[in-house]
Amino acid sequence: MKLERHCGIKGLTLDWLKSYLTGRKQFTVLNGVKSDLLSEPMGIPQGSVLGPTLFTPFTNDLPLSVRSGSLYMFVDDTTVFCIGDTLQEAYNWCCDNQLTPHPGKSEAMLLCRGNPMRPIASV
Repeated sequence: MKLERHCGIKGLTLDWLKSYLTGRKQFTVLNGVKSDLLSEPMGIPQGSVLGPTLFTPFTNDLPLSVRSGSLYMFVDDTTVFCIGDTLQEAYNWCCDNQLTPHPGKSEAMLLCRGNPMRPIASV
């Protein structure tokens, strides 16, 4: 959708990219043992030549969704500094765009004044 609406890609090129980004299967090999194939409905193949080029239009609207804070982006590395009550803005953007931040590479820190009146829900 973003490639068509925001980048003007259509026709055969869009069909080719849809085919490239959807319906993949993946597996892992550990100690020479191959896992079963797992269906991956959509995504940019990690390590691909097109990866950084395709990742950019996928995330180019993130700065519009972060209204209170600062955003630093470089290829597939993004740092968001938000000032607010929660991390909800960035979290909502991730959900809307089906982007799941890697838990091992993501960090969040919530600072507050005084004692919170209720437990703080993790995002």
